[in-house]
Amino acid sequence: YKVITLRHLDQYVPADEDFGDEAVYDVAPDRFLNILRGASMVCTDSFHGTCFSIINQKPFIVFNRYSSEAKHSKNSRIDTLCEALGVSNRRYNSKNDIIEQAKRKIEYNEVSKKLERLKEYTNDYLDKAFEGVK
Repeated sequence: YKVITLRHLDQYVPADEDFGDEAVYDVAPDRFLNILRGASMVCTDSFHGTCFSIINQKPFIVFNRYSSEAKHSKNSRIDTLCEALGVSNRRYNSKNDIIEQAKRKIEYNEVSKKLERLKEYTNDYLDKAFEGVK
């Protein structure tokens, strides 16, 4: 497989220069989505990469972009999403073999059901929150 990388999104990391087969820059949302849609496997540290991997039913692994202690860490929203949809086992854990973790099948039928329930809950919440607002 060819490894496509989106480098230096938050900061320049010199070690990233030698990673991947192809680096794409200035990626607009439509291209980002198309890269994910065309992927055989997604390895991401991004909340949106995780969301769209799930929506497009792609095999994926999620890494932490920041340490859990970092003030600007956004890991908790990825954790919450993965827990709600039953895919916490897709969070990278250095204690596990990443190849074996990546090979594990994602039961997208179950994930889709949980996602639909979450959407219904969210819509109900928003309907109640905006009730009477013109």
